[in-house]
Amino acid sequence: DPFRTYLNILKPEDKKPQKIQREVVLSQYSLDELRLVAIVMGGEYPRAMVVDPGGKGWVIKRGDWVGRPETVHIGGANGADYSINWRVDKVRDGEIVFTREDPAQPGIPPASRVIALRPDNGEAREKL
Repeated sequence: DPFRTYLNILKPEDKKPQKIQREVVLSQYSLDELRLVAIVMGGEYPRAMVVDPGGKGWVIKRGDWVGRPETVHIGGANGADYSINWRVDKVRDGEIVFTREDPAQPGIPPASRVIALRPDNGEAREKL
């Protein structure tokens, strides 16, 4: 059809990461912006309290998705973007262990990060 416009077909697509389909705690902050202030080891599920940059405390537990998603691109120029988040793997005495798995790379072991409990002045706790 010579009168049909093909601009819609030739228009570059807006490449936006896919929406996350799970509930993420503190999705507007990266893990580096959070500060661990308390750990409760009693009970069946240990819990931890982190404070966001605004000073608000949040309680998290093993299995929670936490922090701003990171966008990963696969498949070259015509590939897709997707988001991955950190997940609370363990709440231990004095620290939280986060893991992040990339579903597109199942052969690569998950990345991990640790946030340690620190005194109020922000200095690391010395071990005696």
